[in-house]
Amino acid sequence: MANLLQLPDFPATVPVVLLANKQDLPEACRIVEIKQFLTSEVIRKRLSTTVSCCAVTGDGLDGLFAEIHQLIVQSRNGNGS
Repeated sequence: MANLLQLPDFPATVPVVLLANKQDLPEACRIVEIKQFLTSEVIRKRLSTTVSCCAVTGDGLDGLFAEIHQLIVQSRNGNGS
């Protein structure tokens, strides 16, 4: 993902939403572990969020579009990271 975010065609102003799917499975990484793993220097410089979810049950997806909208508004207003 770090390579993708560093591509010249991927504007730094574009917010990043990470969906941590499969959270219904017992062997799934906890959201805290995923966030720690992803807090590289590259992602910290961007407006981003990580959402715990389960596509099968829909858990965690209810407020997703509102959260994406908020990130877009923040990005447009220059309130990134």
